[in-house]
Amino acid sequence: MGNLHFGLKAVCAAMACVLALGGSIAASAAVADVPSETVKTNSDKPFLIASKEKIKGLMPSAYHVTGSYLEPSGAALPPSYRSKITDVRDQGSYNTCWAFANIAAFEAFLIQDGKGVNDLSENHLAWWSTEEYNSDGYGWQFEDLDFGGYSMIGAGYLASWQGAKLEEDLPYSTYGNYLPDNMDDGYIPYNVTGITYVANDITSVKTAIRNYGGVATSYSSADKYYNSDKSAYYQPEGPYYGGHAITIVGWDDDYSKTNFKETPPDDGAWLVKNSWGDYMCEDGLMWISYYDLYLLDTNLWGSNIAINSARTNSGYDRLYQNETHGATWFTYITDTEIGELKELTFVNVFDFDDTHKYLQKVIFETRETGVGYTAYYIPVKDDVPDKNTKNWIKLASGKSNTSGYVAIDTAGYVLPSGKGAIGITVDSGDNGSYASMGVSEWLTDENGNYIFMPDTHRNESFIISNSDVYDLMDIYEMSEDYIGGTLVIKAVTSEYVIGDVTGDGRSSTADAMYILRKSLGMKEFDVEQMINGDTNFDGYVSAADALRVQRKSVGLISDY
Repeated sequence: MGNLHFGLKAVCAAMACVLALGGSIAASAAVADVPSETVKTNSDKPFLIASKEKIKGLMPSAYHVTGSYLEPSGAALPPSYRSKITDVRDQGSYNTCWAFANIAAFEAFLIQDGKGVNDLSENHLAWWSTEEYNSDGYGWQFEDLDFGGYSMIGAGYLASWQGAKLEEDLPYSTYGNYLPDNMDDGYIPYNVTGITYVANDITSVKTAIRNYGGVATSYSSADKYYNSDKSAYYQPEGPYYGGHAITIVGWDDDYSKTNFKETPPDDGAWLVKNSWGDYMCEDGLMWISYYDLYLLDTNLWGSNIAINSARTNSGYDRLYQNETHGATWFTYITDTEIGELKELTFVNVFDFDDTHKYLQKVIFETRETGVGYTAYYIPVKDDVPDKNTKNWIKLASGKSNTSGYVAIDTAGYVLPSGKGAIGITVDSGDNGSYASMGVSEWLTDENGNYIFMPDTHRNESFIISNSDVYDLMDIYEMSEDYIGGTLVIKAVTSEYVIGDVTGDGRSSTADAMYILRKSLGMKEFDVEQMINGDTNFDGYVSAADALRVQRKSVGLISDY
């Protein structure tokens, strides 16, 4: 084996309401919002960035993710479809469309997943990304609500259980919007456990909409391409005019190409939920042609996001994580003789308490699809994960067919209390990619000002290769980066295993039958079974709970 080189990030983006990227990127860089000029990165290699423009509130991302190619299961995709959605909102004068798009996608998912209509707070997400809220210097450091946002911010916010909170607790004001004094208060009704990055592909986007309710994405917005009479938009050619984030919630293959100002090659359009209030002729919705040049462009905007699973906030769960903002880039290892390594183990160390002892899920962020994974519990000695694989406990294995925040079911494994580690062995096999893992890393603007600052520590994140254990902070310091980053690996733990009344650590049709028999007075439950059997959290065990277990066991809902 040759010398090892550790791949960290090269992040750069030009900003509008959404950030867009152009030019080439040098290794180990972290720059965003840069005008068109040559700049120096921390590797002292120049790269070029697209120029900055501003419209109504989003920034495209430099975190390039091709996304997941999805195929419909069950019935064929219909020629037209419309998700059930919440009311259209109004972002007013602020560049907060990115927050509205992410919240709209989450609200649409909750309806699709049988969790009802929820009015969630865009205001909390928007302010969460500002330096005024993150006054300790960690987290996103945007100047104010007018700065815009990256597509990855909302994904990290939701996957880290920082929100979404209720609109009634943190309402949005279209003018005179100031940092709420109750940012750290308020209820989070649902916790996200899975997010899919969706490819720029018609079948994939349609499948995501039908499965998950909506896809948050962006397009280049220019007044000259709007047909206000039809609420229709199509931009056939460049230049890019500035980014605007929206949520795609439906489609119509027969939507006439004559409805657009410029005529696209053929019929067909996406139904889009916007955030400009009740405007034009579609009650705040609009149509964008399938053939629009910039819509869904992952090279420009970064990830197209769909929420795919969430848990009711029962009060029993705890999320262990070493970062609270999600992935801003990815890390990998290159061998000078054989290239990027295809198999690596990425590890986060946690201090598990003795209350939330049941490990429900392990979540990790990846931009790769088709990679194999195995999740382990790894003992920790002297703050370092045990490199002897004979002492590792296998939790689950499989293949990730989607990129994004991937959730692995760990069947209620009982965690030892105290220091322990969750390891994810990634094996890219022969799919043409390499082993990588999302990391939470710093970002700067063109003047060297930090717009994102991770809270990093030694003895938290590690990479294991061929029985060699590397502290992630040591890896960063090899390239004279003394800020570093943290691996995005999270552990969902609980005091109870909701839905499991048979004691096998899983929720299945057998549990549904037990719960039904209890509801009919044919079986007695102890206290823990009563808690586990109350899957709708109404304080009772009934036939409705049995139905929820049955629906989850066949995949009709993502989680309780």
